[in-house]
This record gives sequence, structure tokens and C-alpha cells, in this order.
Amino acid sequence: MTAMAIAKYSVTLDDELVAAARKRMGPAGLSGYLNDALAWKLQNETLREWLSEMRAVHGVSPESVRKEVDELWESIGSSSTAVASPPSQAATSGRSRSSKKPSRKASRSRFRSSS
Repeated sequence: MTAMAIAKYSVTLDDELVAAARKRMGPAGLSGYLNDALAWKLQNETLREWLSEMRAVHGVSPESVRKEVDELWESIGSSSTAVASPPSQAATSGRSRSSKKPSRKASRSRFRSSS
């Protein structure tokens, strides 16, 4: 795996958000925490764009299909340690509620330039 280039930036952030982030950040520090947050945001927006394209091509799933998927999701979730909302709730709530985010290494590799 090729190391990604890093650069130093100056940003303006809300003091309360930074204070809350400092309480939660790991050994990578604030820069690592913000890098992970930015990677997650980009991944989330990319997924939303793809979902929007799929809805435009295929339409919205019928309620019966969404209900079946939610029931299946719940049955899988009850045997898993991960906590997440059923897909139809996550898709309509504006945010995924999954507690598991990709690792920093995985996040970086998803947005690597293809050139």
C-alpha cells in the first residue's frame, strides 16, 4: 500500500466541537480525528450520490420490500455486536446510525486518486 501524502492546513472550527473531539480522539490526535471525520463525510456523500442515482434509475423500493429487508436486518442485528438502524431507517433519516466507521487506513484508500 502506498502512503498518502499529507499536508498541513489552517482551518477555523467551533470551539465546542473541538473540545468535544479532544475528549474522544485517540492516539492520532486531533488531526487524525478530523481526517477520519472528513473521510467519513466524503464516503457518506459518495454513497448518498450513488443511492440517488440508483433511485433515479430504478425508483424507490416498494414498502413490502423495505419491510422484508428491515426484518432481515433486525434478525441479523440481534446476533451481532454492531448496533445499527435498519437500512430503510438509515436511508430516510439523513444519517446512517451505524456505530462502526471504517478504519483510518480503509477510509484513506477509498478516496485515493486513480491516476
